[in-house]
Amino acid sequence: MAIYFIHGYNSGPDGTTAKVVKQACEELGVADDLVCVDYAEMQDDPGAAYYKICGYLIDGDMDPIVVGHSYGGIFARAIASASNRVKLVMINPSLEPSDTLKDKLDPFSITVLQYLEERPLSREVRVYLALGMKDKIISPEYALETFSGRAYLNIDENGGHRPTLQQVKEVIHYAINHEALEV
Repeated sequence: MAIYFIHGYNSGPDGTTAKVVKQACEELGVADDLVCVDYAEMQDDPGAAYYKICGYLIDGDMDPIVVGHSYGGIFARAIASASNRVKLVMINPSLEPSDTLKDKLDPFSITVLQYLEERPLSREVRVYLALGMKDKIISPEYALETFSGRAYLNIDENGGHRPTLQQVKEVIHYAINHEALEV
């Protein structure tokens, strides 16, 4: 098994959420399976970032768990759209970064993001979604609408953009075992 974590915009493999994901994997006994993908130096070039992220997976496990947080969510979703063997875990995912980053990125980069946003997901892809409903950075309502009826949902009604350790543990555990974590 391999677990790939794709961080958000202005973050990295040692960012706040990455540390939470690492701790969750340690507590679940799968820390050795975790790869924190580093694309921070090219986050403003989504085509190059996507290419680099895919490079991590080429030689990896054929049935990986791909975890995307925030901006990393669109890359995780695009990877899952290319293979129905991926288990897709999204934590407060940015599903429309072409809109939220339109003032920060050049027109070509926005076009690349729009392409990634429009890639359809096979119904066979298992989706695990963790949302903080008080998130002020992404729209949790849009993520709920997008994946309603096809995702395992872990919703924190009072949570914000940064997930809790328990929430991350539960969603990764469910993706690994396809059963709820006993608390």
